[in-house]
Amino acid sequence: MSRQSALELQRRVTKEGALAVCGALLDKTAIAACPSRVAYAEYKALVGTIFGVEDDAVYIAGSGNWGFSLNPAKNYRGYCEQSDIDLCVVSEESFDAVWNSIRELQRSRPHAIDRWQREKQRRNSEAIYAGFVTPRWIQALESPLRVEHEFRLNQASSKHVAYKRVAMFFFKNREDMVDYHARALIALQKSSL
Repeated sequence: MSRQSALELQRRVTKEGALAVCGALLDKTAIAACPSRVAYAEYKALVGTIFGVEDDAVYIAGSGNWGFSLNPAKNYRGYCEQSDIDLCVVSEESFDAVWNSIRELQRSRPHAIDRWQREKQRRNSEAIYAGFVTPRWIQALESPLRVEHEFRLNQASSKHVAYKRVAMFFFKNREDMVDYHARALIALQKSSL
């Protein structure tokens, strides 16, 4: 079934374009992760309260939204018990706060990181340039911003999403969020299923 769903989505992307399809998927009011439209609306309101944003700035992406993984290594596995929740919050203010925290730490300890951490910083910098960030990238585990983020993620793992593990990115704006997820649709479009 998941492969069939992937084929259908692949055809849709070819016909309508990745950005249009991605925007429509992210705007759905009924998704795989929530048992009803009401539950999804309640979840978005809860997450909005937790992260201090309007509920229309909250989205679930990934298999929790479209019903299956776009990762070919997972064989387009359907949303299931092992799936996590890929949460997106559009907030320029939160994006900037995390980015500034990462920069401050890098400036205060430029020689305290090893080569592996520098490579990780480089990859994270590319993501930040593309418009998304997570407090989990703050290398100081004791960072108040990172600690608070982990607490908030635990709160977001609620009954609305069957208490699944929540992963999350802050996006600078909606356009960057759609662009990020559209890349996976473009890869799906080019794949031979």
